[in-house]
Amino acid sequence: MDEKNIFTVKQINSLSSQILRETFSNIYIRGEISGLSHRDERWTFFDLKDEDSIIKCVNFSGSIYKYKDILSDGMEIIVNGYLNVYEKRGTYQCNIEDIIVLGNGEIYQKIEEIKAKLLKEGLFNEENKKSLGYIPESVGVITSLEDSSMAYKDFIKTLHQRFPPIDIYLYDAKVQGINAEKTIIEGIKYFNNQDNIDLIVITRGGGSIEDLMPFNSEELVREIYKSKKIIVSAIGHEGNTSISDLVSDIYAFTPTHAATLIVPDHNELYNYFNKTLMKIVQNSELIIDSKIYYLESNYNSIKQISEYRIEQKIQFLKEGLFMLKEKALSILSLKENFDYKMKAILDKVKNREENKKNELKGKMKLIESYNPINLLSKGYSIVYKNGKILKDIESLNINDIIKIRLSKGTLKSKIIGKNE
Repeated sequence: MDEKNIFTVKQINSLSSQILRETFSNIYIRGEISGLSHRDERWTFFDLKDEDSIIKCVNFSGSIYKYKDILSDGMEIIVNGYLNVYEKRGTYQCNIEDIIVLGNGEIYQKIEEIKAKLLKEGLFNEENKKSLGYIPESVGVITSLEDSSMAYKDFIKTLHQRFPPIDIYLYDAKVQGINAEKTIIEGIKYFNNQDNIDLIVITRGGGSIEDLMPFNSEELVREIYKSKKIIVSAIGHEGNTSISDLVSDIYAFTPTHAATLIVPDHNELYNYFNKTLMKIVQNSELIIDSKIYYLESNYNSIKQISEYRIEQKIQFLKEGLFMLKEKALSILSLKENFDYKMKAILDKVKNREENKKNELKGKMKLIESYNPINLLSKGYSIVYKNGKILKDIESLNINDIIKIRLSKGTLKSKIIGKNE
């Protein structure tokens, strides 16, 4: 036996690795991901398999880690890399340098490419977002009225429950399918040209990644970014994050969540208003009492001050008291105005319901007046032959039996003669 032909385990594994790498230096392998894992926010490991075989894949450079939110077990991909041997265990593997995602993965990859491009341009920067520093009086809602979901209905319901005075304007747009993003863009442009609209809400219920693709459109995202008015994104359910969510001024997890972000609860606002008013009144009383106590406690020393300065201080206190009273009256006036508006809204709703009831009663009376049976009570009758209503005498012959319906009861008659 020639000693030159004897290798150590390490030597044979190292040589095998060298041969594999030189032979398969830039290969593409197609298969399905299995056993995916990531480590240290850099390394990626998984098996690539098909119906008949399996190969281990690794990436230590971190070039694949950026796809961690896209990749998942069962996803079909193409890997690009080279083969070598993991010498410690003597197993061969593919060191991957890049991947191509197939099927739905292509959609994810496209989304990530658009997202990376717009991120680089600064479209998602917080300093570019407009903030809502006031209670809006009117909201423009862009959604599909034809395919309106429970999520959309909950949004409208929650908005009205929290703040009844708010006005809602709807723009009917497609929210999925071909050219859906174009109709949403038209809605944004429309509301931006309406002076009475304070902010815009884009909303729809949840759906698959394909259903939500219009909201990942670069064209729509750029239109949201350009909007002069605040835009609230309330698309899908929690977890259905789109690029539109990232660029919008306010992002809501769900349509219902959007309603809670847009307006305060009017009951909580009313209670806060009352508490604030009470604090102002109480603080005013404390200030006045403390000043009076100070004057009484220091009467002897104050007495030595010139009469003019005493009068000055008293006048200052009177003016301060007057201003506090004016402030309290102004707040009370605001409260009364708020109560008045709330009552007006409730009266308006009540009157609308009453008008609808009266309108329905009028229509019922009109329908009743046209009921042919009611005409019988006025002396009219209905004549039947063989179960059919007669309109003239052409179909009657002498000796025919007819049935006559009166207001009360019916008659059977025999034709003994007729006049044309």
